[in-house]
Amino acid sequence: MKPLKIYTLILLLLSLSAEAQQHSGKDYSEYISDASENALIFRGRRALQYELPHNGHPYWAQERFIPGNLTYNGKEYYDVLLNIDANTNEVLVKKDDISQAIRLEREYIDALSIGESGFTDLERQGVKGAEEGFYEVILGGSQPVYRRIAKIFTESALPISEDSLGYPVSNFNLSYYDYFERRVRFYTVKDGRLRKLSRSKASKLAGHEIN
Repeated sequence: MKPLKIYTLILLLLSLSAEAQQHSGKDYSEYISDASENALIFRGRRALQYELPHNGHPYWAQERFIPGNLTYNGKEYYDVLLNIDANTNEVLVKKDDISQAIRLEREYIDALSIGESGFTDLERQGVKGAEEGFYEVILGGSQPVYRRIAKIFTESALPISEDSLGYPVSNFNLSYYDYFERRVRFYTVKDGRLRKLSRSKASKLAGHEIN
């Protein structure tokens, strides 16, 4: 083998070794294993596409995917782009802003936060009366407050106003009659059972106005 090729090979091996050492002191085989596991969250089903013309969007709060943290299948992930489809109540993940959104399997999600909001799966925790999917944690403690948002795809034979959506949008189109309607409910948990709260009661418990 020529000296130049040997020198290039040595540099490559040194580079791989240095990269492995940068991952919490793990050896190279562990680093490769982790990299493979990290890709698993991007190997699920593609997110549902809503192709018919409509106003509004199906997402929990905003259309943009924002950094969040989750524990998925026993592994922790930080600063990944996340969102929730509030029509299907599925958690979605993206590799980057231009990538296709991927659905995560709900039964593998043990912890979830998106931006400054934390979410919990009350049904999986055994709370009686809880629906399948996620609840936003507004207040923790002995008298918690949870918010549940649904975006219902609604068909209309007549023109609608932006107020029909229940949330502001930047691209409202009068020629689109179908829309995603926001419906929000508030809850607490008492004696292991989900209890509905009025908006005013939820706001009082939380110590600030919520909607």
